[in-house]
Amino acid sequence: MMFSNMWFLICFLMMMVTVDTKMVSYSNKIPNFGESLSETRKTFRNGHEMGDNQRRNDKDKMSTKDKGFELLFTTNEDEYEDFEVTAERPIPTWLRGTLVRNGLGRFEIGPRRFIHAFDAYSKITTIKFTHNGKIKFSSKFLRSEGYSKSIDNDNVYPYLTFGPVEPPFGYFESAQALYNGVDNTNINIYSFGNGSAKETVTLSDFWVNYKIDTGDLSKAEKIDADIDINKLSFIPLLSTAHPLPEYGTSNDIIIASSFGIFPGRSNKLHVVRIRSSGDREVITSIDVDNVHYVHSFAATERYVIIFANPVYVSVANILKSFNAMGSLDWHKDKQTDVYVVKIKDGHVTKLQTERAFNLHHVNAYETRSGKIKVDVITYPDINSIKQFTVDTLSDRNKRNQIRANNVLKRYTIDLKLGRVVPYTFGSNIKRSKMGSVNRLDMPVINEKFRHHKYCYIYGQAMKNDGINLSDISLVKKDVCGGSRDAVWSMNNHYPTEPWFVPNPSNEIGGSSEDDGIIMSLVLDGEKEKSYLLILNAKTMKTVNKIYLPTPVPLTIHGRFFPNE
Repeated sequence: MMFSNMWFLICFLMMMVTVDTKMVSYSNKIPNFGESLSETRKTFRNGHEMGDNQRRNDKDKMSTKDKGFELLFTTNEDEYEDFEVTAERPIPTWLRGTLVRNGLGRFEIGPRRFIHAFDAYSKITTIKFTHNGKIKFSSKFLRSEGYSKSIDNDNVYPYLTFGPVEPPFGYFESAQALYNGVDNTNINIYSFGNGSAKETVTLSDFWVNYKIDTGDLSKAEKIDADIDINKLSFIPLLSTAHPLPEYGTSNDIIIASSFGIFPGRSNKLHVVRIRSSGDREVITSIDVDNVHYVHSFAATERYVIIFANPVYVSVANILKSFNAMGSLDWHKDKQTDVYVVKIKDGHVTKLQTERAFNLHHVNAYETRSGKIKVDVITYPDINSIKQFTVDTLSDRNKRNQIRANNVLKRYTIDLKLGRVVPYTFGSNIKRSKMGSVNRLDMPVINEKFRHHKYCYIYGQAMKNDGINLSDISLVKKDVCGGSRDAVWSMNNHYPTEPWFVPNPSNEIGGSSEDDGIIMSLVLDGEKEKSYLLILNAKTMKTVNKIYLPTPVPLTIHGRFFPNE
């Protein structure tokens, strides 16, 4: 691995000697940009006096929509540890554990900033419900290698990013970024292992994880698990940001992708079993013509299902753009390849279905007749994720051009007939915003129903009024008929991905599936503070609010870990 990386780096740098030698020195400052960035900080960060005045002046010129929305994409350097907060009403006595959220925290360091929102340095937020009824809030930056080096150098240190940086890296810095790979694991939180051996890790769409202590968030240990997958490649190993439990075991499963850039090597999809963060094995490997971008997958009791949509990761484009977003190719002339992998023996069945782009699978299960039902959030193309730049999201007119064209679909896989049939859900509710229940994303379910037939999906829907991207709601989708669809929304309040916490007295079975609460971190744009919203999962009515002392930038994914 080291030899191939160094070999590539030397060849690359020799090639660059013959081209334009204009470079941005990593250590140099750019005064005009730095001064402008300083003013930006004064405008948006942490309620400083000048920032508050500027925000109020700007908002007075706007309508009643979008107040404070930009705070979701604004650096907040404040960190907290076990800051005691208060709920507006008593909380359920059974609610004991920690909500852990991973997401965006810092969008610039020194003279350099990130262009794409997904590159912001990871900030972990926790809300603990203690045994004595106290509620404690913590929020700290993930002390990754890349973040620590950037702080030490007062500049964004060269690592591979999703989008470009501004000012751009010079040639040598770009080569260094490719060599260093991806380090900013700001997408998801998961727990590997069982019992006392459980390890909580942060994840991205790449192989590297960071193990963290959710108690005080003070430590971050880099995990680059050793596994026999294409070790000669200098391109970082891709890996799904959403592991799934392997049914009936304490193991988990992820999908990894490797590039066959050397003679005798082919591109592959790998189904990988995880026993702990450092103990992994390949269940099976699938030869593919192109490396697919795979963010998540589905699993039943016996099968892993991969919807490999026609979004390909191009090595040539990586070498041109030196960022992940620039490497993605959408092939509108291709269909979606569907791989059904039998977990027991690794047998693979390849099918095809309609062309669509998906980030998130909801759930999957097997029917009595042997068919497989898979629920997936689909998009017609990849334009939306490419438009999620900081500048676009911070500008009302620009962000409102982003289309909210995602649709929840169910795919029925018939292995005997070798076909995949898509189905689009309806809704029995006629009110205007209820159409958003079928346009949800960031889906979650009652995890007790993972791999089983189920009825309820909870998620987040954007642009509910058809105009403002910031018109965001939390939705409940009933996939067993639609009669119990429900929506929560509030003007200038911006909810993030929900999480379902079941009432622990209930087990799998019938009407108990939605007996629990929904948690979501919400930004109150009018107060310019975030709060934890707690909803009744049956009715989607507000049960409680817990205001935090600060606005929390956008958190992407997370989960609740109950006390054991």
